[in-house]
Amino acid sequence: RKGLARGQSLQSKQYADAAASLDWLDWEAFPGVDTERRLSFLCQQCLDLHRRGRRFGLRLPGNQLAAGAGDGQRDRVLRALGRFPAPDRDGRAGAGA
Repeated sequence: RKGLARGQSLQSKQYADAAASLDWLDWEAFPGVDTERRLSFLCQQCLDLHRRGRRFGLRLPGNQLAAGAGDGQRDRVLRALGRFPAPDRDGRAGAGA
């Protein structure tokens, strides 16, 4: 308030909302995209978010990994993506999808 009386502007502290800084890697974000391409996109997003130090989680059909950050989270997400069922002969995701 003293700053205002001297003609200075009002300043406020800004706090980042923890929920707003959370990203989800979501299988459903790529409708109509084939399995291998979705997995590729999700892997790239994982690496980008990790590089930027962001918190992120993963949503796959039949599996969700809680949000986290750091090398451990990157490794968990990449492992889950690597184990995701391969498409069957009809191009659909295999069991668990």
